Amino acid sequence: MDLRGAYQRKNLRTVLAAVDILSGLPGYAALRAEGPDSTAADIIGDALVHTAARTGFHGRWECIGTSPKTITDIGHNPAALKENFAQLKGMLDRREISDLVIVYAVMADKDLDGIMPLMPVEAAWVFTSPAIRRAMPVGELVSRVRAYRRETGLDLGRIFEAGTVEDALAVAGQLAAESPEPLIFIGGSTYLVSEAAAIKLQL
Repeated sequence: MDLRGAYQRKNLRTVLAAVDILSGLPGYAALRAEGPDSTAADIIGDALVHTAARTGFHGRWECIGTSPKTITDIGHNPAALKENFAQLKGMLDRREISDLVIVYAVMADKDLDGIMPLMPVEAAWVFTSPAIRRAMPVGELVSRVRAYRRETGLDLGRIFEAGTVEDALAVAGQLAAESPEPLIFIGGSTYLVSEAAAIKLQL
């Protein structure tokens, strides 16, 4: 599929189960493709393989840069970030990447307490705040993460603070330049991903 996140395997099972149920409903057999030999299964299969391209869907494990490699994902709750952070940590553990730099922001009404235990401490973290009133101020975000790490005995690690998304991307780029095969991940908020993608397009 052109939706690259590892979690899409789980989503695919749900989609295929739904298709299986829908296939028994009237009208399903009427699905036709342009080619004479195409079947409903062909149409559905092609749609699954090209979901992002066909829908213009962005921000789900989407690569928005190659030098350094930069991936965005709009997952913003503990369930989604558990999948994202596990995939990123796996890439580090398998040495597919030499360093991980995460640009992260969160909305003030989200479950940060549920997210902090999931954050890979091996990563360099560049915390920021997108230009929206709902965003948690970056100072508060950094303070809470540091307090959590102290309380749980975790290494404070590499924590950086940037007042704007543009500044955060610049810091992330500088950190990535120190490693031969880095990966920059931008996530935690749909607003962060949207703003970061717009900035990258202007570069």
